[in-house]
Amino acid sequence: MQPNQELPANWLSKISRFLNSIGFVILFFLMMLTVADVVLRKIFNKGILGTLEISEFMMVAIVFFSLAEGELEDRNVSVDLLVKKLSLKSRVIIDALVKLLGFILYCFIAIAVFGYAGLMKSSGEVSLDLWLPRYPIIYIVAVALILFSVVLLFRLIIAIKEVRRLWIR
Repeated sequence: MQPNQELPANWLSKISRFLNSIGFVILFFLMMLTVADVVLRKIFNKGILGTLEISEFMMVAIVFFSLAEGELEDRNVSVDLLVKKLSLKSRVIIDALVKLLGFILYCFIAIAVFGYAGLMKSSGEVSLDLWLPRYPIIYIVAVALILFSVVLLFRLIIAIKEVRRLWIR
C-alpha cells in the first residue's frame, strides 16, 4: 500500500507533520544540550544541572511526536518476512488485521497513559534534580498516542477498502 494513499483528512497529515517538525527541533536542542554539557564537563569539570532529566523528557517527546508521521508515511518498523510469501489477498487481509489490532491496542494504551498522567499529577511527583513535574510530559505522550491512534484508524479504513476491492474482484 502506498503511503498517504487516499488519506481522508488532510488536517491529520498537517498535524502529524507539525508534531514531527517539533520533534526535529527538540532533537536539535537535545544535541546542543549534550554538546554543551560535555564541553563544560571537559573544560570546567562541571556539567549542566539536570541534563539527564531534560534529555529524558526531550527523547520521550521526540519518539512520540514522530509516531503519527512515521505511520502516515509507512516508515514505522514492520516485520513481514513470512507475509511477503503470501498471496496479495492474504497480505491485504493481514495488513487490515494488524491495523485493527494496532488501533485497539493504542487506544487502550492512550487511555492508560492519560490515567497514569492523572495519577502522577495527583501524587505531585517531580524529577530529582530540577524538581520539574513529570505529568505534563506524560499528558503530551497521551495526546501523541491519540493522534497515532487516529492515524491507525484512517490507515485501517484504507486497508478495509483495499480488502473489499480485492474481495469483490
